[in-house]
Amino acid sequence: MPMPMPRPKAPHPTDNLADGVLAHQHALHQLHREQRLIRSRNASNLEVAKLLQVELEAFGGSLMALCIRNRKKWPWVSKRLSLLNLPEQTRRLIDEDITADLELILTVRVIEQMNPELAGKVVDALSVERGKSNARELVREIRDGLKAQARLEAHLARRLEGTRPR
Repeated sequence: MPMPMPRPKAPHPTDNLADGVLAHQHALHQLHREQRLIRSRNASNLEVAKLLQVELEAFGGSLMALCIRNRKKWPWVSKRLSLLNLPEQTRRLIDEDITADLELILTVRVIEQMNPELAGKVVDALSVERGKSNARELVREIRDGLKAQARLEAHLARRLEGTRPR
């Protein structure tokens, strides 16, 4: 009597899930290797930001999981991720190798949000100076001046609103 052929095994509902988990674990392992490589060669803030963005996508967009995974606080992660979406003039600081100072870059971004034309002039001045003066102090003074001007304009607008004839 011939041996009966074994029945093909029906796929289990978790088979695809297991494949997905393995793929996810592989992706995280790959990220970990890239992370070690970047840290070992003293990577730029922009390279770190790109890696953080990839990790963020791997964690399904959870910034908290990303912070825990990297043992960093939220502001540290957030500042670096913000480098991926810089306005034009601020982006020049990185593209033209004017500075790698994260605080300086983020302060120029604030200036550009308030006054893009002035930000272009600030970047030009920083390009000429390149380490000859205290750049952080310079951009901080400009930012504070713009904020004071904005507060003054808002105050005047409120005062004018209250004195308009109705």
